[in-house]
Amino acid sequence: MSTLLDTCLVELNKRIDGLNIDQKSIVLITKYAMEIVEATSLKGDAQKKMVLEMLKKVIQDSPLSDEEKEVCTKLVDDGTIDQIIDLVVDASKGELQINKKQALSLAERCLPLCLTCIKNRT
Repeated sequence: MSTLLDTCLVELNKRIDGLNIDQKSIVLITKYAMEIVEATSLKGDAQKKMVLEMLKKVIQDSPLSDEEKEVCTKLVDDGTIDQIIDLVVDASKGELQINKKQALSLAERCLPLCLTCIKNRT
């Protein structure tokens, strides 16, 4: 594996080894991917794009059913995860009136509600 994506995926797969990959763990996996990509030379939108690509690959390679993969992929494709990333970045820059732990906690609590809505639409 020679590309930056491959290198980041190896690290992400180490971090999620043993984790039950499902709709509820996508936010945690996003957090791990963001931490990994933060340590690279990528900046700004390139970082976000890398995180989203990593998530798609993890979802694709997961043991989820086709329906569950579709729901998780939709979260990436419809901008939900994109918005969560923006929220965490804003919080890390002090652009929110809450601290980083509260922002991640908020995202983790909101995502299951989003998933339920999306699943009911499909």
